[in-house]
Amino acid sequence: MPQQALVRPATPDDAAAIAAIHITAWQAAYAGIIDPAFLTALDLAKRTQRWQHLLTRDNQSTLVTISGEEITGWVGFGADDEVPADCGALKGLYIAPQHWQHGYGTRLLTAACTRLRQLGWRHAGLVVLQDNHAARAFYERAGFTTNGVAQPHTVGQQILPVLQYRRPLDTSRV
Repeated sequence: MPQQALVRPATPDDAAAIAAIHITAWQAAYAGIIDPAFLTALDLAKRTQRWQHLLTRDNQSTLVTISGEEITGWVGFGADDEVPADCGALKGLYIAPQHWQHGYGTRLLTAACTRLRQLGWRHAGLVVLQDNHAARAFYERAGFTTNGVAQPHTVGQQILPVLQYRRPLDTSRV
């Protein structure tokens, strides 16, 4: 990862870049998992509008990583009912596909776990599509574990299995 890369809170001005990363990362990561028609139909204008609304309400729970002037990825975090009640949730972590394998995901994950710990959470939790082997390996390398019990999750018209992961937020791992 370039030395000048940094992590900062997202702002409403970042909405279009975050939306574009959200869509392109989904299309690349979920090819062969999620219905191609659903992935093709993802709408940048609608996604940008959604992100503008979210970031106007609360820009303290989304972080972006930047290299030069370019936003390369984002992570959302906070409370979420998809993870156990004692876990602060990682709600999404996506990197622009052209920046995969450059350390941006690790940088964002570390920053989000640090923030969750600062907010008083003792554990971090997340859900991952069972067939998303690359993401599962990434989180497992970062110390997350799963009990292996798949739960149904609706994506478009599909019901796909997700696995719940969790990890303690002790200071030795963040």
